[in-house]
Amino acid sequence: MRATTPAVRRRVVEAALEAFTTHGYDAVSVSMIREGAGVSVGSLYHHFESKAGVASAVFAEAIDRYHRPLLDIVATRPPAETGIRSLVEAHHLWVARHTDWARFMMTMGDLPEVRADAVRRDAANTRFFEALQDWARPLMDRGMLLRLDPLVFSSVLFGPSYFATRRSLDASVAPPNPDVAVSYADAAWKSLAGPSATDRHDKGA
Repeated sequence: MRATTPAVRRRVVEAALEAFTTHGYDAVSVSMIREGAGVSVGSLYHHFESKAGVASAVFAEAIDRYHRPLLDIVATRPPAETGIRSLVEAHHLWVARHTDWARFMMTMGDLPEVRADAVRRDAANTRFFEALQDWARPLMDRGMLLRLDPLVFSSVLFGPSYFATRRSLDASVAPPNPDVAVSYADAAWKSLAGPSATDRHDKGA
């Protein structure tokens, strides 16, 4: 039975992810990706015009997968402390559970070839940061979160965790450890708690 178009694309993206994270971007050829996916030359080039196009698709898929649990959290409109802690812990858990996707997103995402096709990536980032601000803005208005520029807010929220998990994805150091998430969540909450937050169990209640 002939594979459907979405199935072929998915197989190519997954084969490329494995190849890139195993061998590095420069060492991977289109032939390696095609053979790993088990598709014909024509099928691959029907979906992707080059290796860079495949890499961009892998990166966009990684971003989509990374954002899903974070979007699920803000969609529930959690109280301030609950939300901050949940977002940070979800970041660490996702990296630990999806190491290959995280490694590609964090260590190869800055390559010019990977970032060449910005449309899907930018749309995903815009969707997430708008959802994050839609949740945070009312809490800032109530003084439960510090009123910060959106970029500064997201940098304080995720920056330390992103740096730590990116470093942990380097093969020369310890693998990602989701157990440290609580410490980063503590730090994020202490940095972002607003003047109206109290010392109750959940300061955003």
